[in-house]
Amino acid sequence: MHPRSPYAEYTDFAQLAQGYPSLAKQELTKCLLKRHFGLTVELPEDRLCPTVPNRLNYVLWMQDLIDSTSGGPTDDYDPSRKVVGLDIGTGASCIYPLLACASRPKWHMYGTDIDAASLRAARANVDRNADKVGGRITVLDSTADGPLFPPGIETLDFTMCNPPFYASAAEHAASAAAKALPPSSACTGSAGEMVYSGGGEVGFVARIIEESWVHGGGGGATWYSSMVGKLASLAPLVEMVKARTGNYAVTEFRQGATRRVCGEARGDVWSRKARRRKARGEMDVDVEGGEVKMGFRIEVMGGEVVVRWTRGTDHVLFESFCGMLRRCVKETPQV
Repeated sequence: MHPRSPYAEYTDFAQLAQGYPSLAKQELTKCLLKRHFGLTVELPEDRLCPTVPNRLNYVLWMQDLIDSTSGGPTDDYDPSRKVVGLDIGTGASCIYPLLACASRPKWHMYGTDIDAASLRAARANVDRNADKVGGRITVLDSTADGPLFPPGIETLDFTMCNPPFYASAAEHAASAAAKALPPSSACTGSAGEMVYSGGGEVGFVARIIEESWVHGGGGGATWYSSMVGKLASLAPLVEMVKARTGNYAVTEFRQGATRRVCGEARGDVWSRKARRRKARGEMDVDVEGGEVKMGFRIEVMGGEVVVRWTRGTDHVLFESFCGMLRRCVKETPQV
């Protein structure tokens, strides 16, 4: 999670619900946008409901890129600098333009979409927040076979995109069916938001790469960017970029609060050798009731597991413990 995000630390949802009673109606996105950014949005039930921390992470990362490539003597935020961005496929929420302009008063955003219902909802959300972003967000109609970059925009400092993940409705259905556990919330995305028949997210981002080169001539926009949902999509897309230029950046957006587990061990009870000894009734007395040989703390955030050694001096024991955890993580099914 980006360190400037208000969601980098644990969010007390019980406290949030006291201030925003509508949270009880599962309107978390609307409550977070109101609480932290003063934004009022309405979200159609049949369109994607964006998660605020994830979207904010993307916006904050783009801010860092813009600040660090401004050409000035420092990489600090320049409050007087006008920045123009484009959100390809802005959706009904128009969340990227709203977050970008609400957090930076000199930023201007364009949002495009091909869906008439999403366009109406996006424009209504912009109008609702005229006091925060008035005059700095423009929502434009696009078409499925038209250019991704509107021809009337001459200068862009960056572009953003959260592309459709799947290449077909069947792939989308198969992905949902393959999950070992039911999703924590139902996906309300329309077919146009979830499926791109030209190759899913790889095909869509490949199109961004190709059209960006024509649009910018290798230097029109500072940053052309997109999120991807699957790690497997990254390698072919990076190769496409590297074939054009060596100037690119990749990052990982990690979600969720950090989970911590603390523990102690009196000896090795996890190795195959130890398990065999226990099965034969030969476990060492020191392991069963002796003094603590090792203390540890495990932190899990997103896909990263960090193990800290808090007590003891037996590095072989600690390395064996870390090896056991590593095997467990690799063997755990991903859901």
